[in-house]
Amino acid sequence: QRFAKDPRYVGIRIRNNDIKFELTQKVIDNLKLLAERDMTADFLVGTASLETIDKLATEIPDLKIVINHCAGYSADGKTVDEKWKQNVAAAAKHKNVYCKFSGMLEHAKKKPAPEDVEYYRPMLDVLWEAFGPERLIHASNWPVVRNGGDYEQHLELCYAYLRPKGHQAMEQVFWKNAARVYGVKLPRR
Repeated sequence: QRFAKDPRYVGIRIRNNDIKFELTQKVIDNLKLLAERDMTADFLVGTASLETIDKLATEIPDLKIVINHCAGYSADGKTVDEKWKQNVAAAAKHKNVYCKFSGMLEHAKKKPAPEDVEYYRPMLDVLWEAFGPERLIHASNWPVVRNGGDYEQHLELCYAYLRPKGHQAMEQVFWKNAARVYGVKLPRR
């Protein structure tokens, strides 16, 4: 309640992998406070599994949920794990769930992280199919992106994947979705 008075406070991020995230009634009640204030809950999938996010989205359909870093998948350039794909689809069926288009370089299984978008395409195609241009959100993951490459490499991967999808899709993913989800009021030109 205290932080919500500040317009810069738009939600919380549950990120510490040491936390065992469980959907107890107390957790649900606390997250409902965010929903009541039209705020967002960001989750690292290592902390809250995709199955838990699916349950949470059902329990609190007004809570804006953002899954971080390509839903926690570590690309290996091959066909994605079928269980992960099913869990992504289950979470994405909820219109209040979004996914950040980030973390590719840091989570790549091959090191140094490949610069060719084809290495990441199987994973990115699953996310695109599940969330589409309306619920994917570009994120830099700065400065952690440096653990896998640099920000310029990350942007080039994003452009390589999104450019063929058109200008409108790029605008949605690169800024419009984030502004909508986080309730950021953009200045008028």
